Amino acid sequence: MHEYAVQCYTLSGGTVLPQQTGHDMPTSTLYGVFRATDGDLVIAAQVDDAWQRFAAMLEANGGPPGFGSDRRYHSLNGRNAHREAILAVVRDWVGARRVAEILALLDGIDIPSAKVQRIDEVLADPQIQARNMVIEQQHPRYGTLRLANLPFRFSDCDTTIHQVAPDLGQHNAEVAAGLGFSTEEITAL
Repeated sequence: MHEYAVQCYTLSGGTVLPQQTGHDMPTSTLYGVFRATDGDLVIAAQVDDAWQRFAAMLEANGGPPGFGSDRRYHSLNGRNAHREAILAVVRDWVGARRVAEILALLDGIDIPSAKVQRIDEVLADPQIQARNMVIEQQHPRYGTLRLANLPFRFSDCDTTIHQVAPDLGQHNAEVAAGLGFSTEEITAL
């Protein structure tokens, strides 16, 4: 999950140590989490052509005049150099709108974005359900448990978890016997 930080560090020979800056990436303007009136969302308009579509849309929908045509922001280096000014405009614009309104506008111009969901929303998400990401297991002591399934899938491999996790030491005698220990040695252990 830290591929960007890993690349910065390793490709610079260890000279670039990424620093936490909040809810965005200072070397990738505009990418980050923004607060709307009814929740948070992620906006990923850091690529030049996506930025230009985003900035033009923002200007056309109540943003500051000239924001979409400001050439200082048309390159990644230019946006990064003016990051704080851009973030101030985007935060104000997003902060005056609802998540659904913003997502509809961004979807209409092909800007990657998503609502930041609470865990109850994640578990109710149709994609999570369709991928069977939450499974039920019968536990001998606790009854029915709902657990996160493995997140990865392989075309020719069943990755479904078929048994509950054992209690501490539950299989020790069986494992020891498989290793050649006698019943007496296992009892002594």
